[in-house]
Amino acid sequence: MELGDLFAHVADDGRAFLLENHSEHLMLRLLRRIEETHNGELPEGKPALRPDQVSVVYLDQVDGEVQATRLRIDETGEFIDRWPHGFFEERSDELF
Repeated sequence: MELGDLFAHVADDGRAFLLENHSEHLMLRLLRRIEETHNGELPEGKPALRPDQVSVVYLDQVDGEVQATRLRIDETGEFIDRWPHGFFEERSDELF
């Protein structure tokens, strides 16, 4: 997804922005660029991306209140924390 690379280029320039997203494809592209950067396998012309340049916050309504859960990413582009029920459900179906 080229949109993911566009956001990674902007992050590489040192700019920060807030992005509300429901696209698993966009998130997977960012995770892929983190992994490729870490492994030294970044395709030519693609932006490098580090985990400290991406912050994922999952918002959910619990008992009538909004609960924010930060999902940390490691240097290999994998989530350190388990994602909440339903988040990246398609990915887990493919992997397991």
